Amino acid sequence: MADNEVVIEINGNNLTDFVNGSVDIKFDQFCNSFSFKTTKDLGKEYNIFPEDECKILINGKVALTGIIDTVSPSEDPSESTVDVTGRDKTRDVVDSDLPEAISLSGEFTLETVIQKVLTALQLDGEIQVVNQLGDELRSFTQADIVSAEVDKNAFDFINEYAQKVSAILITNAEGNIVITRAGEEKYVDKLVNILGEGSEDNNIISSSAGYDYSNRYYKYIVYSQSNANTSTQNVSISNVAQKGYAIDDEIRPSRVMVQKANNACSSEVCTEIATLEANIRRANSLKYSCDVYGYETNDGNLWQVNKLIEVYDEDCDIASELLIKGVSFNLGEGAVTTLEFALADAYTLQASLDEVDGRTNKTKTAKKKSGGKKKSDKTMSDAEIDKILGF
Repeated sequence: MADNEVVIEINGNNLTDFVNGSVDIKFDQFCNSFSFKTTKDLGKEYNIFPEDECKILINGKVALTGIIDTVSPSEDPSESTVDVTGRDKTRDVVDSDLPEAISLSGEFTLETVIQKVLTALQLDGEIQVVNQLGDELRSFTQADIVSAEVDKNAFDFINEYAQKVSAILITNAEGNIVITRAGEEKYVDKLVNILGEGSEDNNIISSSAGYDYSNRYYKYIVYSQSNANTSTQNVSISNVAQKGYAIDDEIRPSRVMVQKANNACSSEVCTEIATLEANIRRANSLKYSCDVYGYETNDGNLWQVNKLIEVYDEDCDIASELLIKGVSFNLGEGAVTTLEFALADAYTLQASLDEVDGRTNKTKTAKKKSGGKKKSDKTMSDAEIDKILGF
């Protein structure tokens, strides 16, 4: 097959006269999407319709397997075209509400939760669940159960469970659900845009960077609830026992964020939670993307999200190992791929904070069920929280 050859299959038949298009894969948006424009003879019918199955192959490799959402034909005196958009097979999980209550009991896993939702939506024979984390994922217990009322959004339901175990849900090229975390696999390729001497090795066509500090603060203060019995009263600043803080010295001192911890903890743990929050917001303040020629890396595979790569871009003052969080294959003339990036630790930091939230919420649930009578149910120990945070 020729380099940079794109094939669009609709209901198993190849579409040969498309003009341009794109396949958009996002690490943090679960459901991937596609679009393309095709031509038709003036005044003639066309045979593309919503709900048609669509598969896009690049250089013989599947880039996306999905369903067509919209078909928009248009005509003018010189040409007739049809604009088509669609998403991968997980669109039904994103769009649908639970048609029936989901029953969970005893010990169960994230895979179990997802499989039950797929069965309820009659997708269990169409969408598979791929667990890349294996035994790293803990099992759930009764204390973890999330309310599953009829009409609750299906993806929101399973994602609540994913967050409890610091997992990220994405979709692969076949439209299956993948349970994963921020990747540690590193490309041997490097992305380079050097000015002056050495520019002959450049492989970045164009790039852009943005730095959004609107969600960053100079001081992050985390207060812990007191160890007093708060089951019958609201927690206020007056009965807070411990606090910790972190400083982001790139931000003006007038910007301050104050949070309450989910449960009682030491001032040291409050400080670590504040530090995680500051680092997450720092990591998410970078917006960087670049265009490269072709659709494949040097190993002959299509570009993929959730992989690390070294980037040296003197135009944008970038010299760092970054995580690929978005891949857009531009299917028009020129065969260009757009890559979007996050700092390498952005999702790892978020996973750490999510795990703390999940465990403290679990403790609160257990306390509520016990009526708050047992002191041991009210709080995690400092050592337990330290272990979660990795300190």
